[in-house]
Order: sequence, then C-alpha cells, then structure tokens
Amino acid sequence: MSNQPHSLEEIIRQTLEQFEVPYNKEHWREMEGRLNLLTQGLVVSMTSFYTAFVIAGVFMAGLIYFGLPDGTGAGFANNEEDIEEEFLDGEGSVTESADLADWSAKEGVHKQAETTESQTPPVEISEFVMEVPTSKMESLSDDVDDTKSDKKETVVEYGEMTVKRIKSSVAQGCEGTPITFSTAGSDAEGNYLWNFGDGIFSNKQDPVHVFASPGVYDVSLLVTPLTGGKLTPMTIEDQIKINPRPRASFDFIMKQNELNMPKVQFENHTKNASKAIWMIDDQVVAEENGLTHHFTKRGNYKVSLVAMNEFGCSDTSYKYVEIAEDYNLMAPDVFSPTGSAPARTFMPEALRKMTGTFVMRITDPKTDMVIFETTDVNQPWDGKIAGTTVSASSGVYEWEVTVTGPNGTVDVFDGTVRLRK
Repeated sequence: MSNQPHSLEEIIRQTLEQFEVPYNKEHWREMEGRLNLLTQGLVVSMTSFYTAFVIAGVFMAGLIYFGLPDGTGAGFANNEEDIEEEFLDGEGSVTESADLADWSAKEGVHKQAETTESQTPPVEISEFVMEVPTSKMESLSDDVDDTKSDKKETVVEYGEMTVKRIKSSVAQGCEGTPITFSTAGSDAEGNYLWNFGDGIFSNKQDPVHVFASPGVYDVSLLVTPLTGGKLTPMTIEDQIKINPRPRASFDFIMKQNELNMPKVQFENHTKNASKAIWMIDDQVVAEENGLTHHFTKRGNYKVSLVAMNEFGCSDTSYKYVEIAEDYNLMAPDVFSPTGSAPARTFMPEALRKMTGTFVMRITDPKTDMVIFETTDVNQPWDGKIAGTTVSASSGVYEWEVTVTGPNGTVDVFDGTVRLRK
C-alpha cells in the first residue's frame, strides 16, 4: 500500500487541508489579551507554545477521525479496506473517474448527514490556545503582586517638615560676639542645616555662631524629617547685620615726680572708639580717654581698657603693671621727741607737697585705739596722746593717711612708725 498514490496518510492529509476553523474576532482578541498577560508576568517558552499548538492540531484530527459514529464510517482505520476496494479494481488499477466522482459526492452527502445527526458544535479557535489553569494564573498574579509589593516596601513614603520662622538673639550684632539662632513653630523633629552666609554651617537646631567680619548676612535653613524626605528651604534676606568693633590698644610709662610716688601714665591708641573705660583688677577707676594712676602698694596689677564705638560694639585689651614696693608718702620709719632720732616729730614729707586735703590718724595696735589725728601739715604728731600731756610708750604705731585730690579722687596711704624715747 505504500506504493499506492491514495494511501491512508494521503487521505488524512487531504482531509486536514480541507478542514477550516470558523473565524471569530472576539476569540482572537481574547487570545491576544492572554498572550499580553503572559508576556508581562511569565516567561513562556516558544518551543512549549508550538508543541502545544501541534498537539492541539493532532488532537482535533484524531477527534474528527475517531469521533465519527460507527454506522456511517467509524473512522479511517475501519474503512481502509473498503475505500481501497472502491478506488481499485480487481487488478489493482484505479477506477474510472466517474466512479470516483460518484464516490466523492456520496461521501460528501454522507458527511453532511453525519454532521446534522451528531449536531457536533463547530470547533472554535480558542481550542488551539494553550490554556493556563486558573489556579496557576492566580499564583502567577500573586507572584507579580508580591514583586510589586516588595518594591513598594523598599520605597519609604517621605514626609515634609516646615518651620514657621527662624530668629536670632539680636537684630544687629557685633563682629566677634556670639549670636544665638533658633527655630519657632516646628511641627516635628527633624534634621537641620544652617547656612550663616559666611561660609560656616551648623547642623544644630539652635546654634550659636560668631561672625568674624562685619556685614549684612542672609541666614538660611534647610529642614527635613528624621526619616529623610523633601528639603524645605527657609531664607530671610538681610537676616542680621554685623557691625564692626574697635580694636582696643594702649601703652603705659612710669613717670618720675617730686613726691617719688609710683605714677603710671596710660596712653590710649584705640581707633574708631567713642568711649574708653579703664579698670584695675576688674574695678572701674576712670572713664576717659587717657589715665594717670598712682600705685600705693606693691604688687602686679591687671590694667584693662574697654573701648566702645557708636554701634555699642566693644573690645577689651589688658596689660600688667608691677609695683616693687609700698609707697609711704616719704614718711620717716622712726622718730624721737627727745632727740635720739633725726626726726623729732612724725609727718609724712609728701603731704607738705601734695595739693588737696588729707586726714592722718595714729593708732595703738595694742588697744586698736586712735591716739592722734590731724589735718594740718603744721601739726605733726609729737608722741603724746591727743588731748593730754601723756606721752605714748615706746614702740611701733600704725599710721593711715587719706588724701582727697583736687579732682575728688581719694587715695589711702598707710604704714608703721617706731616711737623712740
């Protein structure tokens, strides 16, 4: 039979070629939709798709062949010999073309009746599309949703932080003076980045900043929530004005005088200053441009100059002045009313040359009582207790002189003197 032109394989081929699947536009759209879904969520092997398509074709061919009722031709395999006998004569030759035509017509009528009797529904294109089980599709959909969900979990929904206003401790400041900046009306905790406009930054919420140079500075602030997110800028133009400050400077020299008193003269070299304040050991002694001061006690004194300008900005400079010994107004160390010492009375010699007024008191250290007092250089202490004719005992006595100068300054001098009989 393999050498015969109308073999069983040839008959199957012709039958399949004549088979047409009804075209349905909606079915094609459904198939395209499913293919699009598969390309988004799945990686479907093209080889698997073609294999499924071929299997579906073979399945349909088998359905046609084996699905026919037994009474009208149960299948090509059952009628193989009958078909061959109709096409071949006893000598194995092909029958006349008229007989073949009659057979084809009869066969066509037979198949039409068979289709009507069996009422087999037409085969739709959807039978050739590889069906994905619903459970599998749900699983794939869940995988896609999980993938999207995972991506969403890695994205943090950042918020926005605002600050109603920023302010400084002063509207105008001085160079070199600390200024505090702060925020007001913040609705949440966050990250802060201050820009002071002079190249210096701070990440503190309420920073303290020192401007090294005068000028007008625009202070800006960037804020974000602690979790990060949108940067919210805040800038206030001409936020703060920094005024210049003077540079305090002075020198001093020791002055010689006829009283032999430690006299120091201070010269102010500060520029662009409208006021000067002089301090000795942190005590204000004068508010004038220059200063001349008498030191009565030995020691190392800290002298400071505070210079101020029209903006109220100030600067301080200080130096140390050393005094080698106490100043005693040129008073004698010993005197004797009886003439055993060069001085017969006690009166500090400098008082005779000083201008202004003074008060001198003599105190007995044993009783801590004042035994003599005078305001006249012509009434020295002659060794007697005041108001009496009784002479004081020999020994060491304390003296103190308070001098009030013509300009109202008050100086106090003190020391000891030995009374010798």
